Amino acid sequence: MNSERMTVLRNVLEKASAAADQAEVFSLESSDIAVGFRNGVLREIHESQDLGCCLRILHNGRVAQVTTSNMDRALEMVDQAMELVPFGQSVSFSFPKPAPLPEVDTAPEPERDLDHMVDQSKQIIETLVNYEPAMMPNASSDLSRIKVTLMNSNGIETTYQRHTQALAAIAILAEEGNILSTYRYYLGQLGCDDPKALANDVIDLISMGRKSGQ
Repeated sequence: MNSERMTVLRNVLEKASAAADQAEVFSLESSDIAVGFRNGVLREIHESQDLGCCLRILHNGRVAQVTTSNMDRALEMVDQAMELVPFGQSVSFSFPKPAPLPEVDTAPEPERDLDHMVDQSKQIIETLVNYEPAMMPNASSDLSRIKVTLMNSNGIETTYQRHTQALAAIAILAEEGNILSTYRYYLGQLGCDDPKALANDVIDLISMGRKSGQ
């Protein structure tokens, strides 16, 4: 998150902390890159980004929560939350305080390279077509990133990121009055090292379908 957005969150927290007993503010940033092949042809290249933030307050034993996707109006959440909190649910918890946490190994971010994503999908398409030129081969690759920034009036300020790659191999084959449709899907925080293996799994399913249809 850039410094301007961090300043906005801190300003919201400062204003909310002065008005309520306790306050918590967090933001969620997400970005997504996707490519898609339909019937062996690149049909889609898509990139999207979203940003939103949320304020939660505790006041007089009640809780209220307000969200916005417009960071320019983030400070308005404080007045909205203070108007809502008298009608909020009664609660007995407090927001957490800083505490030591163990070190946790995290997966490296998958390569965010459009050419690499297209190449992985092409490997799937070529593997499927080499097995059976008559089939309709489809493939897609998607990289997503989620970043959460959280801070509260008890001294917590932290950021968390998660990266995910999704890769799909899909084949549709029509022959002898039968339609075989199979797919295999990879989803993980590590990038897929062998997209051809995904395509070969689909080929195995096609082969089994052919045998069962005889």
